[in-house]
Amino acid sequence: MRKVKNLLRLLKSDVTVNDIKNTRTYLKYLWLDAGFSAVFLYRIQSMFTDLGLVPLAKLVRRLNISRNSFDAAIGSKIGESFVVPHPAGVVIGNKFIAGNNLILMPHVVIGQKTFKSQEHNSENPVVGDNVKIGAGAIILGSIEIGSDCVIGAGTIVLQNVAPGCYVFGNPNQTRVLSLNDLNAN
Repeated sequence: MRKVKNLLRLLKSDVTVNDIKNTRTYLKYLWLDAGFSAVFLYRIQSMFTDLGLVPLAKLVRRLNISRNSFDAAIGSKIGESFVVPHPAGVVIGNKFIAGNNLILMPHVVIGQKTFKSQEHNSENPVVGDNVKIGAGAIILGSIEIGSDCVIGAGTIVLQNVAPGCYVFGNPNQTRVLSLNDLNAN
């Protein structure tokens, strides 16, 4: 019962952040909006996983992949107010952990850096609160991205990112700017 209440709390935060006003709108979003549908199915998948109903979680995951092109591995954990405006091509690895207010744009890949055995899958990133990850960004390895960060479109992140930073570029030319750097320019 506690896990169902947790699911309802998470869905309520997702509904609020997507500015859904009433039940009729909620049903319309669930049916017609791929982003909200992807988040809703991810929440159902997570609940089944938490309840130990892994076969049902895998079934919901397959539905999410085929319906929304959104692939979140079993075992990933994402906090409240999760937004995916366009879920196409989003891939989230096993054991990924994210805080509240995560925004993922299309074609984001988050996961392991190496092809080690899936059983030792501790190489997935941890993301703080209030993080926006731009389209096509790739975040790999056992790294931490602090709260209040923005990862630019097409950025490849292979190392830790301090809280409050803007990161953009490929790993050979990654530039990290804090809010103070941006205000100085």
